[in-house]
Amino acid sequence: MRFDIRAVADEQVLPRVLEHLVLRALLLSRIIAELFGGWIDIVLEVPELDPAMAQLIVEKMRSSVLVEEAVLSHLSTHSIDGVTL
Repeated sequence: MRFDIRAVADEQVLPRVLEHLVLRALLLSRIIAELFGGWIDIVLEVPELDPAMAQLIVEKMRSSVLVEEAVLSHLSTHSIDGVTL
């Protein structure tokens, strides 16, 4: 599964977002975090994550006061740098 998150650029955002995955002992295949002005865009990829668990996690991420948006999508089996082929 892929999580695309946009949040306020704050030093606590990345640890708080990652905490939802770490507490469940989930191993990420990709983490990207980029600053744009007052925002941070975060991409997290977790292969073979159960869709129901992924939905629960994304809802928890959305409930963070620092998170503006969190979107969940399925990973393509054929992608390069997040671009579906």
